[in-house]
Amino acid sequence: MKPRWRTREKLLARDGNLCYWCGAPMVEPTIEHLIPRSRGGTYRMSNLRLACSSCNYLRGADLGPPAPRVGPAEASDGAAFADMEGRQ
Repeated sequence: MKPRWRTREKLLARDGNLCYWCGAPMVEPTIEHLIPRSRGGTYRMSNLRLACSSCNYLRGADLGPPAPRVGPAEASDGAAFADMEGRQ
């Protein structure tokens, strides 16, 4: 296996310093597997992306994008859901 810093350098050169999922600039990027290792994913460059630590954590071992972040107000009072129902 290659040293991790070399892989990170190649990913930074290829993708820049933006999170693959949310597009935010990253202070300390993490290496994200598009197909997680626990689901048979590899260390090939085609399976690797850089992601911010929060997106990488929220995604876990799922195959899709990370779950949307819900703010405390939206989570507690359901106002976002009520607003969506009114638009139908």
